[in-house]
This record gives sequence, structure tokens and C-alpha cells, in this order.
Amino acid sequence: MLYYGITMLHYDITMLYYDITMLYYDLTLLYYDITMLHYDIKMHYYDITMLYYDITMMRFVSL
Repeated sequence: MLYYGITMLHYDITMLYYDITMLYYDLTLLYYDITMLHYDIKMHYYDITMLYYDITMMRFVSL
């Protein structure tokens, strides 16, 4: 009976370690997703700014 209890404890600790590892992995992926989203938003901002400058330059050139 003691062996069964020790085996179950070992299994529980292993599962806890696995859960913590998966949580760390999920949080790391979330961090990378948020970082990529931040860069995407910055790039879209630069694209829109460049488009605005292009349109402004076209207006001046057409005058």
C-alpha cells in the first residue's frame, strides 16, 4: 500500500511539473503573440503615415 501511495505521489508531482511547464510555454507564446501584435500595429501605423505623406506629396506635385 505504501508503494502505491509513493507511486501516486510521484505521478502527481510529475503532472504538476508538466502543468507548470505547459503554463510557462503558454505564457511565453502569449508574450510572443503580444509582441508580434505590437510590431504589427507599429508597422501599420508607419504604413498609414507613409501613405499619408505620399498622398500629400502627390497633391503638391499635381499643383
